[in-house]
Amino acid sequence: MPPKPSEAIVTTSLRRTVNTKFLDGLVATARARADEPALIHKHRGVWVSRRWRDVLAEIDRLAAGLRSLGLAPGDLVAVDGEITARLFLTAAAVLASGGRILAVPISASAEELDRVLQDPAVALVLGQGRETVAEWSAATTKQRRVPIIFDHATPDSRPPDEGMVTLDNLRGLGAPLGWAEGLATTPPDGVEEILWTEETTDWREGLDVLLTDWISEGVPLALPELLAAAARDRAEIGPGRWIASIDRIERVAGTIRERLPERTSATGRLVAGALGGSRTPWAVGLSALLRKRIGLARLTGVEVYGPPGRDPSLEARQLFLQLGVPLSSRGQRDFGNRPADAPQLGNLATGGAVS
Repeated sequence: MPPKPSEAIVTTSLRRTVNTKFLDGLVATARARADEPALIHKHRGVWVSRRWRDVLAEIDRLAAGLRSLGLAPGDLVAVDGEITARLFLTAAAVLASGGRILAVPISASAEELDRVLQDPAVALVLGQGRETVAEWSAATTKQRRVPIIFDHATPDSRPPDEGMVTLDNLRGLGAPLGWAEGLATTPPDGVEEILWTEETTDWREGLDVLLTDWISEGVPLALPELLAAAARDRAEIGPGRWIASIDRIERVAGTIRERLPERTSATGRLVAGALGGSRTPWAVGLSALLRKRIGLARLTGVEVYGPPGRDPSLEARQLFLQLGVPLSSRGQRDFGNRPADAPQLGNLATGGAVS
């Protein structure tokens, strides 16, 4: 029996030139779960659920655009911004094309951006927002010209400068290879547990972790429309699992504590009793209400990633335990995205340099 179109493409069109481990996993998951939800996100305030066949076709279009800009197997793509649905799928296209992701902190200085571009392995930049793009543009002017892809609305979808391309235009630059062609219909088995994350590229390995787990587990991933609206979106989605960096979970814990009423008030005393484990009916009901409003009602736990020897703060662990959600530490992974002799990029959220 001849291979299906997508299978033939994966085994013949790319295998000769790239390590297709990620692409093979992506296509296999899409084939097994073609019509099940893969990615859940908001578009202009409305929740959108995209199937595995849809995200595979979108990644195929984005990968074609990346290749047309010169991305070759082994190249690095510097990624800078909040992990939105568009940035996430473009990062997936980088890996599917054989490229590698270099996450750059959103607060990186001009000097640090210069050092990134000194690395000859960096072939493209993926930025987000007008200010970020302007900073990268200045860096490429001082160093070497590297194409910049940016996720920002402009009049008529026109890039503001030479050497730049919008994500919308990237989708149409090249010819897709047809990775989603020939996928059979797969009726959904039932409601899947939703995986949640709310991160930026401050988490150095975040995109690699999320993309790897996403395709290996085949679970629907939900992302906030904007990081500033993460608490609202998390409460609306009510995820069952959450993958987070230590820095993010500590910030969320701090925000939750800041929004709790003062202990000296009557409401504050009630909340303190509920968090303290009181089993009275009012305390149980109040605890359930808190969990729902924070978006933890269905959550079984948070998988927290960080460098060896570092765990979330005691305050964060205690708060989430009081809310009935344990934090489980996961070790930092090494995805080998940086050659040993590459320039160092300091001031990372992890507190170290990329090695």
